[in-house]
Amino acid sequence: MHFYVVILVLLVLQVLFAVSSSADGNTTAKDDVCSCKGRHGYHIRFWMIKCKGRKRCQFGCFPGDAQLELDNGRLIKMEDLRPGHMVLTVQDGQRTFSEVRTFFKRQPKNNGTYRTLTTEQGNQVTMTDNHIIFVSSNNKSTSMEARFAISVKPGDYLFTTKGCQHGLCPEQVVQVSIGVNLGVYVPLTDSGTLVVDGMLASCYSFTNHDVEHFFTAPFRWFPWLLEPWLQDGHSPIMSSLEYLGEMFLPETMKMLD
Repeated sequence: MHFYVVILVLLVLQVLFAVSSSADGNTTAKDDVCSCKGRHGYHIRFWMIKCKGRKRCQFGCFPGDAQLELDNGRLIKMEDLRPGHMVLTVQDGQRTFSEVRTFFKRQPKNNGTYRTLTTEQGNQVTMTDNHIIFVSSNNKSTSMEARFAISVKPGDYLFTTKGCQHGLCPEQVVQVSIGVNLGVYVPLTDSGTLVVDGMLASCYSFTNHDVEHFFTAPFRWFPWLLEPWLQDGHSPIMSSLEYLGEMFLPETMKMLD
């Protein structure tokens, strides 16, 4: 508990600093598009995509046209999603709905470089290379693991609610493609998971799913910490957490090597 108190104090101080800085009207929008080459075609160090000139590209995210299912059965685009919406997810094999608490990042006018995973049924899910999705090397949900999208290859299995009567059903990936999409969004739900375009995915990107779920608890408890950036922005709080992650969690990204 003392750990969370210290984190909250630091976060509040940074919110106050960021709000005062943004009041100067010196914020500018930038594209999140970059081309990053490495051993896997795209090189990710820790949780961030690194580009030529050591440019940091983007926190893992979804495009604006990604779709989610609300508790009333209606489909909603990511660009229209707001805190308080209840979105479909799957926990312990059971479908349930989890509240959207806040957004780590919400930039409707920015472009992002995204990876689209297409299954043999023709279903697709799109996210950045460093976003986490639940995958298995076989068609058993019991062997499902949280992996970065960049690691998903044809032959792997994603898990979907589409055309599935209960829980999740496996669909084999047959194609992986890269493209540019409008909008950069990172919603945070109570469960830390959500079903996007019918596929079960994580809300997280820069480290192990369970570790990040633990460290982001203050944002679920006190979503107002990120409120100044809910309309259009990327909180400097998240940049600080990324920096701390690079300092204290350098080994967590070795799975990408």
